[in-house]
Amino acid sequence: MSENLILPQLDQLQLQEKLEAISFHDLIAVTILSGNILLGGIAKYWRWNGEVLSIAFNTPEGLRFGHSHVVDVPIDSIADVSLVPLDDSSTPRLSPDDLQIRSLRQLLGENTPIDPRLFPQDYPNPLATIIYEHNTAVTSTLGLSIKGYIERALPRDSIPPEGLYFDEDFLIYVDWGFFYHQAPGGVSLTGGILGVLEISKDVTKSLQQQVLQRLREHAIEEKVRRKLSPTMGECILHGCIFIKEPPDTTEIQGEECHLWTVVDGDGESYPVLVKVRMLKYPLEFIGRVNSVLTFYGELLPVPLNILGTTRRKTLLAHAIAYFHTN
Repeated sequence: MSENLILPQLDQLQLQEKLEAISFHDLIAVTILSGNILLGGIAKYWRWNGEVLSIAFNTPEGLRFGHSHVVDVPIDSIADVSLVPLDDSSTPRLSPDDLQIRSLRQLLGENTPIDPRLFPQDYPNPLATIIYEHNTAVTSTLGLSIKGYIERALPRDSIPPEGLYFDEDFLIYVDWGFFYHQAPGGVSLTGGILGVLEISKDVTKSLQQQVLQRLREHAIEEKVRRKLSPTMGECILHGCIFIKEPPDTTEIQGEECHLWTVVDGDGESYPVLVKVRMLKYPLEFIGRVNSVLTFYGELLPVPLNILGTTRRKTLLAHAIAYFHTN
């Protein structure tokens, strides 16, 4: 990076406080110690690590899904971060009848506030090209590299406006590592699994079929959330998923986890952590699933604020399934 520095470094604590007040929807200007400015948004899935700030912006094609760019800016090279004051007419946003907006309305209710602004990473033209040309010139001057970012999204044009509904039993998620470690005898799953998902050895059924069968037997008749074992913190929850974009993430047992909100039949919301690698359904489609699902997992003492309500415990999911009822 250029040694021609003319500005003082912003204190790390001040920088972190500024970034915490900025949403992924905001267009920001990152001022470098040299006086150069990078434009864009905080990159999807970026979290503060005290080392780099990941700034994202779209390709000159200006497409909403697909490729975009990310620049990692060293924290110690930042002089300031500020919002770019775009007026309402200049701010790219989703239309009220956009599929994403309709899905959120169905899950959260018509009166729930929803931010319709696009992430700067998804800006259309002419802003996409303007920002791209500006940033590529600045990064070349500073010696910063631009990384390609590929949106991990399948085409969603075929999803109906009302969202996705399942019509047969389906095991959408299962943490096999949990079951393997809890069952005596290893992968045969012989014996009890915390008393709830007791999988007996049955060579006529696959392990997936056994988990689905036992989960159905213990959970399908339950109409409300109930705690199964106060000692072990086991829990079964029925509800629909709401996923914030981008989702909050963390790591448990070395696994990347996403935070979902599950809303039950009474309108109560609960935080649920899922291990991304264990999903058996496209991650891009999960937020469009409107079927009532059954969640089996373990309550952890992790307090979180969910849709304005503070929950003292969070469910770490071990299995998620849909059960068809006649």
